[in-house]
Amino acid sequence: MADQKVTALGAIAAATVDDLLYLIEDPLGVPLSKKITFDNFQKSITDVGNITTGTWGGAFPADSIDADALNWGTGVGEISAVDVPIADGGGIIAATDVEAALQENRTAIDLNTLKDTNVSTDLSAGARTATTIKVDSSDGTDATLVEADTTNAGILGSDKWDEIVANSLKDTNVSTDLSLGDLAATTMNVNSSDGTNATLIEADTTNAGLLGSDKWDEIVANTLKNTNVTTDLSLGAITATTMVVASSDGTDATLIEADTDDAGLLGADKWDEIVANTLKDTNVSTDLSAGTRAPTTIDVNSSDGTNATLVEADTTNAGILGSDKWDEIVANTAAKHTQNTDTALGSGCVAADHGTAATDQVINVCYGTGEPPTANTTTIGTLFVKYTA
Repeated sequence: MADQKVTALGAIAAATVDDLLYLIEDPLGVPLSKKITFDNFQKSITDVGNITTGTWGGAFPADSIDADALNWGTGVGEISAVDVPIADGGGIIAATDVEAALQENRTAIDLNTLKDTNVSTDLSAGARTATTIKVDSSDGTDATLVEADTTNAGILGSDKWDEIVANSLKDTNVSTDLSLGDLAATTMNVNSSDGTNATLIEADTTNAGLLGSDKWDEIVANTLKNTNVTTDLSLGAITATTMVVASSDGTDATLIEADTDDAGLLGADKWDEIVANTLKDTNVSTDLSAGTRAPTTIDVNSSDGTNATLVEADTTNAGILGSDKWDEIVANTAAKHTQNTDTALGSGCVAADHGTAATDQVINVCYGTGEPPTANTTTIGTLFVKYTA
């Protein structure tokens, strides 16, 4: 493509942010051929100028608005409320443009304003039955109040009125005299002077009640018992795991050896274990020393137990430093990095002065709203971007 005219190059329909554009830097001073990405080119445009004469090159797309291309007003060729269509999704407004919709709403407001909303309603008592009363309205629907029931409030019906009258006539201050009636071994009658007699029965394990004659006899018999009797205990037969406790006036008890779950005697076998453990020397020192080594393992030798082998650390587990990782650390320590190959410039980097104009180098960029800085205050090859605040 060398020495090829721009007009001879292939064309694309749209540019992407990483596409490159050819430009001439400082064409009025020292022109230099440079490249810039389409993304950076767009970001550097801050003022596209104003159209003072002529017309736009083409019509606006359908359903689009540009504030600079609209001329609001009521004159010929100007846009007003009658020119703005509406779409009433709820089907409430019949009009199809803003002007007609405003007129439609104004008419509805005027009609509501003319209504008289301060109208008095007179209520009066109407027809009555045994369970209902009608409330008549002077300018609306009448209401019928019904008798109250167990669930709902309401009026007092004539039947409940009669019940109240009957209850008011009742004598509720009547004395009832009780007297002792027939007695039996487990029951007692209580007689009422003006009602039904009650029979009290003997208490049992579940329910309270009378003290029956049979339970009376048991209490008397227990009272006569001598409960202050001395019981003498003595040591009986002994085996390796049991011991008999003999009673002077009852059943003997055999105590058995303790186990993991239950308390008990100290058996002869456990006595022997305690003696054996007492004789053991538990204050023994263990000496550790480095043993056999391999590229990924080291043995730790114990003077009086099993040796341990330490293995190399990996991604998941800690361990020793193996010889292969030692070599990697040495190699990485000696390695040098090539700029922009395995390292990259970070934020805040500053390029040095450019020595040769034809050599690609990193540039510094500064920006502001005023004039560019003087040459002796910036690095050679610095670009200044002026923007409109």
